[in-house]
Amino acid sequence: MEKQIFITEYFKSLLLNDGCKIDDIDKLCEVIPLTKTLNKDSKDKQITGYSITLFGVLALRNQFQGKWSDWYEITSQCFSNIETDNHLFSIETASSSFYKIKPANVDEEKYLLNQIYFYCRDNLKYDFDCCSRYMECSDNKKCVHPDLKRAVYCNYRKKLINGIIFYGKNRNID
Repeated sequence: MEKQIFITEYFKSLLLNDGCKIDDIDKLCEVIPLTKTLNKDSKDKQITGYSITLFGVLALRNQFQGKWSDWYEITSQCFSNIETDNHLFSIETASSSFYKIKPANVDEEKYLLNQIYFYCRDNLKYDFDCCSRYMECSDNKKCVHPDLKRAVYCNYRKKLINGIIFYGKNRNID
């Protein structure tokens, strides 16, 4: 469980750096335990693994098999968005939908978690195109929405981060 705590604390620090409110972080980074009933007559359950979602997107999963695995299981879509060249990872195909990645050291692990975070943030399920502040955001070349938890879901904010400006005095797209 130490690994799960490390992962969630790391993701939560990224959420804070992204401007999310402390009260919203547990909703944005959710740990979902995977359980198995020990026997038919019992209500006792054994934790057999966990999944972590960020922004409602599956970030990774891990399973207990006598001990907690050092491998991260991530979706194929997430894997295809991670630059693995020039990084020290062991990589295996877990299934047609998942890859298993094992970082060689803490720096590689942090790099991998950053990449997973950015993938989930860019593919979140609650996004919207833009809010009524689009002109002000364009003129400031960044999102100015006061509720950063809501702003994190703005597609135009993502465009601004990448230097794409559709409106106002800084417009650079025709």
